[in-house]
Amino acid sequence: MRRGANTIVTRGVLQSNSCRVALAAAAAEGLPCHLVLEERVPNSYDPKACGNFLLYNLLGAQALHVVRNSGVHGQMQMLMQAETQRVMDSLASKEGCNPYLIPTGGSNEIGTLGYVAAALEIVHQLYNMKTKIDYIVVPSGSGGTHAGLLCGLVSMGVEIPIIGIGAGRPNDVQRDLVFSICSKTSALLNLKNTPSMDDILLFDEYIGEGYSIPTKGMVDAVKTLASIEGILLDPVYSGKAMDGFIDLAYKGYFGSGKNILFLVTGGAHSLHANAKEFFAG
Repeated sequence: MRRGANTIVTRGVLQSNSCRVALAAAAAEGLPCHLVLEERVPNSYDPKACGNFLLYNLLGAQALHVVRNSGVHGQMQMLMQAETQRVMDSLASKEGCNPYLIPTGGSNEIGTLGYVAAALEIVHQLYNMKTKIDYIVVPSGSGGTHAGLLCGLVSMGVEIPIIGIGAGRPNDVQRDLVFSICSKTSALLNLKNTPSMDDILLFDEYIGEGYSIPTKGMVDAVKTLASIEGILLDPVYSGKAMDGFIDLAYKGYFGSGKNILFLVTGGAHSLHANAKEFFAG
């Protein structure tokens, strides 16, 4: 809005939590919002789907631009970029329209500031509670959560390892992504202490067939946490991260007698779009 932007464009998968949150913020500010949505799984697009798709309509999305999956391996990213650019150009050509693009997951140096602030909040709460944390476990998807927490903790000199459980990319690709966001965020904040590649700890064994594609481990983890703790996890990233967390704990990765913080990053709304996975069997 400071730049004179009056229309928001953002993108993600069909049941994108970040798109839903960006749309809600745009609605609160009276800004039209266009969503560019990727059909990651072929033939999964349903215009009457529940979950976040229902909320897109309730929150008043100006338009949903769905990129269908042709089944050609490696083509979707190119198609999403092309469609996003087409939407931006189309809006910019309209008189009085000045679109602003929020990247996937809000995961750039601006969006990541939210989790830098979260790191400060975590440290403040731990100090007040006189509690020591040995590890923090987070989902690592578009990278903003992981990078923001790392930048915040490292900048304060707080040596708590952050374990990222991958949601879609292999470790080497995800590590490069998180490090890139860390570097840009550190530069924006002019931080003296910045994360290194060695600070980025990742596990990609719990992704399954790909981003947003359910796994048995995810289903079991979501059911377990709901029934024991009354906490709802989403099926895309926090459910898979909890699956990884439980498995690593059973394998002795963290050792005994440790205090571990698992960061729940929301997104339970999309559970409704995956109901069949949880009723199966």
